[in-house]
Amino acid sequence: MADATKTVRKDPVLSHGAHEIRTPLTVILGYVQMIVTEKLGATTEAQQKALGEIRKSAGKLRDIANEMTDLGLLLAGGVEFKRRALDLPAFIEEAVGALAPQVPVQEREIRIRLVNDAGSATIQADATWLQRALRAIILNQQRELMTSDELLIAVERVTHDSGPAFRVTIAGADRIQELRSRAPATLAPFAEVRASTGLSLFIARQVIEAHGGQMVSRIEPREDPGMTPQVLGAVLLLPAA
Repeated sequence: MADATKTVRKDPVLSHGAHEIRTPLTVILGYVQMIVTEKLGATTEAQQKALGEIRKSAGKLRDIANEMTDLGLLLAGGVEFKRRALDLPAFIEEAVGALAPQVPVQEREIRIRLVNDAGSATIQADATWLQRALRAIILNQQRELMTSDELLIAVERVTHDSGPAFRVTIAGADRIQELRSRAPATLAPFAEVRASTGLSLFIARQVIEAHGGQMVSRIEPREDPGMTPQVLGAVLLLPAA
């Protein structure tokens, strides 16, 4: 009971924090727009470039404020999921297709490919929230690839928590077989604290767990203990419908 009460109390804190961030951001973006459109006087090309960077960074902060609100609702159980039957492989293909054009990672273009070893795989899920979670995880794994130009997403049937489930393994082509061979119990909880991801991975974990699933990963410490460990692939376990 104490844990449940603690979770619910997180919602107003995050919501208040999000409001406190949005209020000054609105003022900042308003003045930036006035300067960019030269309503306060002429600007140079260098100034316009600097203003563009300010506007971009302010936009990122606004996105984080929105994520704070969503995370607060998820933690407090305030989201009503509209579940329906989804074919998981087709849904993953759709989520990948909805991503922005693949960006170069360390001057490499990363390809994404689905490997469906499950055949027809039906789950009950909220399509909007689950797609958001999948996209966040896939984008993160795409960014973290170090030794491969291809990110694979493998779907297979498994038994998890004594029931039928689907395992979705996301990793580089050079690592995915090793990761697929590992039992979930041998993997670590997914590390949501990643650079340039905002709160998207925290939200992804809450969504996966709200659907009765689990989110784990293989983590490799870096030589510098002060650096964030590298996530060498993610594993999602989702109950079958």
